[in-house]
Amino acid sequence: MVKWISRFTMLATLSLIPSAHAHYVWLERDGDGPARAYLGERIDDVREKAGGMLDRFKAPRAFLGMSNDALPVKRNENNLEIQVSGAAS
Repeated sequence: MVKWISRFTMLATLSLIPSAHAHYVWLERDGDGPARAYLGERIDDVREKAGGMLDRFKAPRAFLGMSNDALPVKRNENNLEIQVSGAAS
């Protein structure tokens, strides 16, 4: 189920950035901590930071499955942190 959650969150994140054609969006999660959405060039380990393209996410939202209840999203210096429950797999 957690893999499905990650895929859904990724699709939701991608739908929020129609103008970022040359960048990648990816999620990272360690154990049972929050998921972090990054924007940038993953291969070169370049991550957008606040003050740049990351600021184009005006009101980021993430959802679990078909729920209408948005998960808490926190802005950090170089990512969007999504509070999810359960262990990563």
